[in-house]
Amino acid sequence: MQKKYSVCLSIVFNHQFEKNIPILRKIYGERFSTIRYLSPFSKRKQDDDIIPVFETSIHFQGYFSQAYQYLPKDFDYYVFCGDDLILNPRLNETNLIDSLNCHNGGYIKYLNPVSDHSFAWHKFEECLRFPPDDCVIPYPSFLPTRSEIISNFERHGLHIRNLSLHNFLGIHHKGVTW
Repeated sequence: MQKKYSVCLSIVFNHQFEKNIPILRKIYGERFSTIRYLSPFSKRKQDDDIIPVFETSIHFQGYFSQAYQYLPKDFDYYVFCGDDLILNPRLNETNLIDSLNCHNGGYIKYLNPVSDHSFAWHKFEECLRFPPDDCVIPYPSFLPTRSEIISNFERHGLHIRNLSLHNFLGIHHKGVTW
């Protein structure tokens, strides 16, 4: 018998494209009782389910720290899903946690340190300059320290290594990255 967990589905928009919300409500409304929409630069004040975030889609990771104060706090789990991604129709708030086997934890499809990427990766330089000097959002106040980040990575089996020759793989062809 599956345990009943409370799950808040949060759909993340890359761009302010809120005309898709009725469609998303139709897709997920019967499967999730609580849905929030993180939408950049939203002006929709009449809909409490829409959480305005003020960040460009290229830095969408800032959405989560900005939205935190507006997300309901009485849930066991929070699921963040892109607006251009459709969850498997068999997944819903009663079976998602068991299906992903993430009890008392989380699920991230892919995570690796920037030091594992090729210099050919189109976001490499941007990652090395984060946050940019002209950034108005005080990211350091939302993020753990570098040593805390490295400790958390190591706890999850991710090890940071120095940049070296392995980062040049793919530079000539701009096609090979990992």
